[in-house]
Amino acid sequence: MTYYICSVSPRFPENYQIGIHARKWGVEERYFSRIKDVQAGDRLLFVLGGQFVSEHEILSSWKKEIDPLWPAKDGDIFPYRIDISPPTLVGEVPIKDGMQHEISFMIGKVWGGTLQGASGVFNSRMTFADYELACSRLNKAPTQPTVDPESNPCPNRPPLLSFFKEELEQCFIEILSELDLSPFQSDSRNGWGYPIGDGKTIDVLCMGEKSSDFVVVNIGVANSSRDTVLDILHKMSWVRTNLAPQGKTNIWGVILSPTIKRDLQNLVDVVPNLMAYSIKVNLQIDSGS
Repeated sequence: MTYYICSVSPRFPENYQIGIHARKWGVEERYFSRIKDVQAGDRLLFVLGGQFVSEHEILSSWKKEIDPLWPAKDGDIFPYRIDISPPTLVGEVPIKDGMQHEISFMIGKVWGGTLQGASGVFNSRMTFADYELACSRLNKAPTQPTVDPESNPCPNRPPLLSFFKEELEQCFIEILSELDLSPFQSDSRNGWGYPIGDGKTIDVLCMGEKSSDFVVVNIGVANSSRDTVLDILHKMSWVRTNLAPQGKTNIWGVILSPTIKRDLQNLVDVVPNLMAYSIKVNLQIDSGS
């Protein structure tokens, strides 16, 4: 058994959430050599923002997949992937000024340098004792709702604002205003049906009226709760990568639907910066004389 560390940039926290909810982790083409020897039964620790945050069992060896689970990085979709279990341990265990003095390959070194670049991609330098120590500082993971493992991880949902477009937009402008949001506006386009490539769109890309944070709004839900969460996380990550100024950390996601089921709410509750609201939309349709 091999014990791996994967380090996730704190600039892109949604990418970590996508991975643990899709139960997959992937690498860019250039890092294939880092994943090729990973086997089912190995163990994985994630590091996010200088902290150990979760522990997982690796469930498969690598495979190449072409669905865009994460937003592309310079045209690369992280195609070499392994399946992982839901978190078995979770927490926030700082490395700097803490674990760096106890993990064998970090002692006496700048911890960041030991987990940057290729060294942060399936790093296999942890000993069994190192791994047991890190796991002992994490907590038992909460029970997660059951989801369909065969569901499409990034559904391409049809636009929901095409039918009665003007009437719906007016209804949602009022709803968004109650949430202190307004549709994004730029010189070239507005936030309604905002395109993000691969035929996908954001139902409404908004800005916080007080905070000026970007807010991704999904109207309605996909085939499953997991699909719904993965879909909006993908869009939040795209906005962070392509629109948000570097260093702007607050990207929010809002799911609006007539019904928010309990399993969806359970998933939303554990994802930072994600919210779900039940709404009612009443359209007055004139049937004519």
